[in-house]
Amino acid sequence: MKANWVWLLLLALTAIGCRSGVDQGSWKPTWLGGEPEPQPLGSSSAEVVAALQSRKADQSPSFTERLWQPIERMTSASESAADELEHRDRLSLDVPSQANPQLYCRLAAFAESKGSWNQARELYQQALSMDSTHLESQLGLARLLNRLGETQMALTQYEQAAKDHPSAPQVQNDLGLFHQSQGQVDLAIESFSRAIQLEPDSRRYRNNLAALLTHESAYDDAVNVLLGATDPATAYLTVSIMARKQGSLEEAQRLEERARAETASLPPTHMARQYFAARATQ
Repeated sequence: MKANWVWLLLLALTAIGCRSGVDQGSWKPTWLGGEPEPQPLGSSSAEVVAALQSRKADQSPSFTERLWQPIERMTSASESAADELEHRDRLSLDVPSQANPQLYCRLAAFAESKGSWNQARELYQQALSMDSTHLESQLGLARLLNRLGETQMALTQYEQAAKDHPSAPQVQNDLGLFHQSQGQVDLAIESFSRAIQLEPDSRRYRNNLAALLTHESAYDDAVNVLLGATDPATAYLTVSIMARKQGSLEEAQRLEERARAETASLPPTHMARQYFAARATQ
């Protein structure tokens, strides 16, 4: 049964990864041009099978077995899970020498996705005990602490991450989301702006700042932020959609008309042109 659980965990780990820059506020911004999700890592299933069998043969506790106790109540597996997954590519959990902060971080993200907050917290802390500057674990733990309402500890964790990684835009983006969740608008704007300075081409960071500015009724400022990463039609249309979602219908109409005017010189395949064409048929 324990072996079956291991295979289910391995499959789950290939489907998730430690996140960076995940929205933490009560509302989510809309961006008309998304970014690709990070792809999961993996290694040969044969390596996993061989390592687990070797550790079982000499009866010494494997890394996976040591993790079994704190996570055993997260999920269960069917009797055929091991056979079904044997030929799939997945993350290796074989021997203690392969344990690293990234692995603990993935396990923590899995625990968090199952609502096992205490186990997730312990796993993030285990990752940081191996490498106190592991960025994904620092941000993962900070986000978790914020969700649990331990805001001062979360802020301390974010500030430590910013100190350890002064050139990492995702830290500033996460700080912006944190301040936003606390209603600290000015601090959130400052953090989002620093993230954009560090990575000017990021649509995600510009979108987060534009969404906050829209929420604060600074519509033209929001458009200007987006213009740094996209064309005018898309920028105006994006802010128009944001404004409409928050109930600012007059501003939404004004911005939509400006977006429509900007599409005149665009090809029919442009996203904004297609948007208005679809609206016309409704």
